[in-house]
Amino acid sequence: RYKANYKLGELKSSSRLMALYKKELKRYFSSPIYVINTGFGVVLLLLFALALPFVNLETIIGEVQITGSLQNYIPVVIIFCIATSCTTMASISIEGKNLWILKSLPVPVSLIFTSKILVNLTILAPAILATVLLGITLHIPLISSLLNVIVAVSFAIFVSVFGLVINLNYPNLTWSNETVVIKQSTSAMITTLSGMVLAALQYGLLVLTGSMQISIAIFICLIWPVNFILYKHLAGKGIRQFERL
Repeated sequence: RYKANYKLGELKSSSRLMALYKKELKRYFSSPIYVINTGFGVVLLLLFALALPFVNLETIIGEVQITGSLQNYIPVVIIFCIATSCTTMASISIEGKNLWILKSLPVPVSLIFTSKILVNLTILAPAILATVLLGITLHIPLISSLLNVIVAVSFAIFVSVFGLVINLNYPNLTWSNETVVIKQSTSAMITTLSGMVLAALQYGLLVLTGSMQISIAIFICLIWPVNFILYKHLAGKGIRQFERL
């Protein structure tokens, strides 16, 4: 028979945002293809930062005949790696035919968007650590190191929000294999290529100004207005697009 000695223990609860975040994070890590294709850039950047202290930089620079200091190219590397690590470019499409379940939840659409963005920012968090490690290893001046961290945070926010905006415009909810929406969808291609174009922009600013600090400062000043515009788009048209899906 059933025992009658049940005792009420501690009950754990969380906010609606945290519940959505945990759900999104669990969904993300349940798909190896999703993880491999959207986390590779950050892993590569972190491995580069960890391995750099054990590499003879003078030998490498001499072999490939790199002109200028390696320090100047760190922002380009950071932006490129973050650009290849976007989960939100498929976060709507990956719901597939089960999107109705997400839409039926008694939560505002804005919280759903926020949870998906937070998952991408969580995946990109190691990029911040890698940026700090690169600054220490390469003896980058403090101001330049701080600018590198700011550009990493700024671009991580851009990629997370931009990917979601693009996926809302080019959703694919009828897929039969999730690889299609993660690797071969219009949303994935636009998001990745746009990130690479911005990495090229940072390199162009470096060439034009001849200063890492000035080029980073200009890039940051350009990216934050775009972040604000994307946020306003999500808060308005983005919500209506999601409700029509």
